[in-house]
Amino acid sequence: MTAHRSTTGIKIVLTFIALVGLGLNFFIVLDADNGYFGVIKPRAAAAEPADKPGVQPPPSKEVVAYAEVAKKSILLIYSESCNDSSRANQGTGFVIKSGYVATNAHVVKEAVDCGKQIFAKDSVGSAPYKLVLVGIPAGGSELNDIAILAFEDKSVSLPPLDLADSDDYTNGHMGDKVFTLGYGNINHITPESPAMSGVGTLSQFDSTKNMFVTENMSLKPGNSGGPLLLESDRKVLGLVYSRFNDFYIAATSMIIPINHVKRFFREKTNVAL
Repeated sequence: MTAHRSTTGIKIVLTFIALVGLGLNFFIVLDADNGYFGVIKPRAAAAEPADKPGVQPPPSKEVVAYAEVAKKSILLIYSESCNDSSRANQGTGFVIKSGYVATNAHVVKEAVDCGKQIFAKDSVGSAPYKLVLVGIPAGGSELNDIAILAFEDKSVSLPPLDLADSDDYTNGHMGDKVFTLGYGNINHITPESPAMSGVGTLSQFDSTKNMFVTENMSLKPGNSGGPLLLESDRKVLGLVYSRFNDFYIAATSMIIPINHVKRFFREKTNVAL
C-alpha cells in the first residue's frame, strides 16, 4: 500500500511539472519504471525565408521612395464601354516619353473600334487627360499587345520613366527582383496613388514568345499595361501583360520586353527611345 501511494505521488508531481513545462515551452521526458525524467527544450522554428516561392519580400526603402516620385508618370487609362455605358474599360499606362503613353492594346481596343474617347488620370488630382491613338501593332499576338497613345493637349508634359535595355536581361538574370505600380482595382475610377504589386522575381525568358515570365507578382486585372520595374535600378524592363480567369486570378503573367515597345514606338513616331 505504501509503495502504491509513493508511485501515485510521483506521477502527480511529474504531471504538475509537465503542465508547467508546456507553459514555459519545454517538454518532460520520463521513464516511470526506471524512475527517470528529464527536460528537453525544443528547437526554435526556422524563420520562413522571404524569397521562398509564394512569399513576397517587402519592398526596399529605395523602392518605396521611388513609388512616391513615379506616381506622376503612371496613369489610370479608361474609356466608356461601347456596349454598356455604365461600365468602363480600364487598365494602367505610363509615360514612355514626354507627351506619349504606353499601355496594352486590349485596354483601349474597344474604345478605338467604336470611337469612344480614351482618358487618363494621374494620382495628383489633375483633371482627366484626353488621349489619342498613335498606333497598335498588327497581328494581335501577346507580344504585340501594345498601344502607344499621345496626349491630345500638346502642352501636357509629364516626366517619362527610365527605360532599361531589356536585351541585357534575357540571360543570367533569372531571380532578379521586379515589381510593378498600377491601378489594379477595376471597380473604381479614382485618382488614388498607384498601388505596388509587391516584389516578385524574373522566372525565365520564354524564347518561343520572346517574353519574360515572372513569379510571385500580385497582379490584378487593372495592372494590364503598367510598367514592370527592376528593383535594382527602378528602370522599366517591360510592359505588363496578364490574362485573368473568371475569378480574377492571373492565368498568364508575362512581360513584353521594353525594347520591343521601343522599336514599335520608333516605327510610329520616327523617334528613338
